[in-house]
Amino acid sequence: MDYTGRNAVSPEGTKMLTGDGLPTEVVDRDGNVLGRQRLLQQWAWADDDNVIGLGCAGQCEDEFHSAMVVTSVDGEDVTQLGAYQ
Repeated sequence: MDYTGRNAVSPEGTKMLTGDGLPTEVVDRDGNVLGRQRLLQQWAWADDDNVIGLGCAGQCEDEFHSAMVVTSVDGEDVTQLGAYQ
């Protein structure tokens, strides 16, 4: 995914989403990895410290068993927002 839009940069302007793939990463302006998340896709920033995206169930055995989640930049805190599809 090409992140040329505004959702790639955190509201504070210091962090960036890197795109799709497992795991996803958030980096700083210099490209240093700030955290990794178990997301199939990064969609947008919820706030300066949390990312909205497509998270998978279990160990991601099936990429089609997924749901919308909010996860912290470090990937430690995950809140499922919808039912798994």
